[in-house]
Amino acid sequence: KTVRHYNASQKRWETRTKIEWRWENGTVPINIDDHLVTGSSSQHISHKILERIYPYQMKDLTAYHPDYLAGWQAQAYETTLTDAWDTGKQAIREAAREACYQDIPTSHVRNFSMTADFADESWRYILLPVYLAAYKFQDKTYQIMVNGQTGLVAGQKPVAWWKIWLAIAALLLPGLILGLIGLPLLLIGGAGILPIGAGIILFGIGSVLSIMLYNKVRQSEAK
Repeated sequence: KTVRHYNASQKRWETRTKIEWRWENGTVPINIDDHLVTGSSSQHISHKILERIYPYQMKDLTAYHPDYLAGWQAQAYETTLTDAWDTGKQAIREAAREACYQDIPTSHVRNFSMTADFADESWRYILLPVYLAAYKFQDKTYQIMVNGQTGLVAGQKPVAWWKIWLAIAALLLPGLILGLIGLPLLLIGGAGILPIGAGIILFGIGSVLSIMLYNKVRQSEAK
């Protein structure tokens, strides 16, 4: 809350934010419907790429018939129900944790703890259309996946890292050079404050852009 107090040294009234800590507890019910857990081993397909072609329209599921796979190569599940449920519970716990944070009417939280209780669990084995292609480049295998229901495409692509590092250097060098130019000028007569300040700003901007570029490239190489 915001409180007012009198600053005797400044001879004026000021306002400041005061945080009052108190213990709270409660229950947040959430309904998780049709949470998908892949039945394929990560040794065969990339789970990260697979998640990028979600979602599927689960309301369009229909009863299985062998004719659906006639002429196609299809992969059966490799993950046991126990392992799949353990994976699913971990993801559901994270969703429950996020729901709890969203339910808290303040942005100041500490010593948070949560217990997840599961009820009315059910499982089913379903086949979803995922078209998988793989290609090799410089003795490395890359995967591309297509959501057979929505047509959404995701995949890996080769990255020339030397070009990425050159781009990062180009983003960082202007700020670094300005800072190096301003440092001796500052020592001589104080005239280097402006180039040093500009260098810090440019270096900060370059650092942010470099991190964004690096993360984007790493995502394109996702295993």
